[in-house]
Amino acid sequence: MKAIDGYAFETTTKRSYEDTLARVTELLAEQGFGIVTEIDMQATLEKKLGVQIRPYKILGACQPKFAHRALAANPHVGVFLPCNVVVWDEGDHRVVAAMEPKIMAQVIAHPELQAVADEVSAMLHVALATLDEAPKAQKAPAAAQPSPATKSKPRTSRPGASCCARTVIRRAGADASCSTPGGPCRRAGAS
Repeated sequence: MKAIDGYAFETTTKRSYEDTLARVTELLAEQGFGIVTEIDMQATLEKKLGVQIRPYKILGACQPKFAHRALAANPHVGVFLPCNVVVWDEGDHRVVAAMEPKIMAQVIAHPELQAVADEVSAMLHVALATLDEAPKAQKAPAAAQPSPATKSKPRTSRPGASCCARTVIRRAGADASCSTPGGPCRRAGAS
């Protein structure tokens, strides 16, 4: 991991661009971050200016518990939220850079913000430090065996039931969003 002048840190990978985006999103989710914004700069600049740039996406990563603590300490901290993580293609490798959360505590002096910044910084470093490691194998949950006496159906969980600690789900071209932090996901535009 390489520090970038105290305001960011970065790592590189030989993974494909799309695989890097997927893996970064998984690693952030393992640390409790959800992706609340995703900005495709390549597509945006092509559409708005007619210019071609390398593949470049900005992921707005939010860890709701820490965002809440930071906002409770000082609502102005919102200008630093969410934590931006950028992924771009350099041809022979991909770069993943993240903002250094500690800068918010350098700008806004508050003991709680310092604690939040230190914890979130450590979580982002842990996530990105394992970028080139193979994903952890996930054990399939054991199938619930209903008791013949109760004749109950096994419970199943809906994937993406809580997206604030996971990535935003994209199905049929519509984004899902959270109605409340840690709450159920819903499709954009649904009531």
